[in-house]
Amino acid sequence: MSHPSSQVRSQTRKAPLGSRLVALTKTLAWVVPLTLLIWIYAEREQLAKPTDVPFTVQLQLTSPQLSARLIHPPDGRLTADLQGPQNGINRLRAQLLAEPVVLAIQESLAPGEEHVLPAAGLVARADPFASNGIQVLKTNPPVIRVRVDQVETRELPVQPRPGTEIIGDVVFTPPRVQVRGPASALASRNDLALLVDLSTFAGRRPGKYERDLPLLLPPELAGQHISLPPGVHVTVEIKETRQQYTIRSVPVLLAAPPALAEYEITTSEAVFTNVNVSGPRERIRELEDGSFSPRAYVEVSRDDAFLPATEKEKTIERTVSPDDFRLPDNVRVIDPPRTVRLTIRRREPAGT
Repeated sequence: MSHPSSQVRSQTRKAPLGSRLVALTKTLAWVVPLTLLIWIYAEREQLAKPTDVPFTVQLQLTSPQLSARLIHPPDGRLTADLQGPQNGINRLRAQLLAEPVVLAIQESLAPGEEHVLPAAGLVARADPFASNGIQVLKTNPPVIRVRVDQVETRELPVQPRPGTEIIGDVVFTPPRVQVRGPASALASRNDLALLVDLSTFAGRRPGKYERDLPLLLPPELAGQHISLPPGVHVTVEIKETRQQYTIRSVPVLLAAPPALAEYEITTSEAVFTNVNVSGPRERIRELEDGSFSPRAYVEVSRDDAFLPATEKEKTIERTVSPDDFRLPDNVRVIDPPRTVRLTIRRREPAGT
């Protein structure tokens, strides 16, 4: 009698080739994907050590009674040498591009003082470094300087921002508003005021105008974390002291870069006639006595002048707005924008 194991070996040797191929295929069907998964996992989890990874930081204090301001680096930019899984490093880079890193500052820091803090520990505890399992080996700069202040509420007046001359009455509603910010910044000067840009009213005809405009921080509070209302209601009544005047003739000049010398550019109008302007009496007088020569400029770019090789000329239209006129200070065109046609031709080579 033959041994049972000998019978099994004999039957295996005698199995048809097709059956053995099927068995091999079934084995590969689960071995190959498993091998790929192991390879992919190992690739993702392999240790990476990128250096000088850039990012921006901002500070956070949970207490509403305290504020923190970054003194150094002033732009909030740091770099770091890191270590962690390659997959986590990849996610981290994408997140650093999308938003700044928020550094949690201890509330135990004494207010009214500057503090020097090691940056690496703060960065390592912040998202997205901690959530991605990334070690922060070092940062540049290695420390940050932070000023912690008590937050206080103060009432400030509202004033026009310097630079825009309004001849008339300006009323802000409300005339004073409350702001919240670092105590040292709000107490730095007694004449602090919030500003409103009134340039939207410049050059208007005499009359009453109303508009809601945003509040702006004065230069003394630039870079500070100040909470303020979004805006105020502004009422402006422009007086008749602004004089209107009609300029009989204003030359129209082209403003084109030297690279366009290969083109001949002509305008449909060499001058604008009967241009109505408004401005202070002393500035209008400069136009009346001829001591100031007004001009209008039409800008032409290289893209405007581009001609395909198959074309010799083309015509385009350009709008000349009040901002395109050169006039005395605080004098502005009050007419609607004007349209001119430009004919652009390629110059013939010399000798043709």
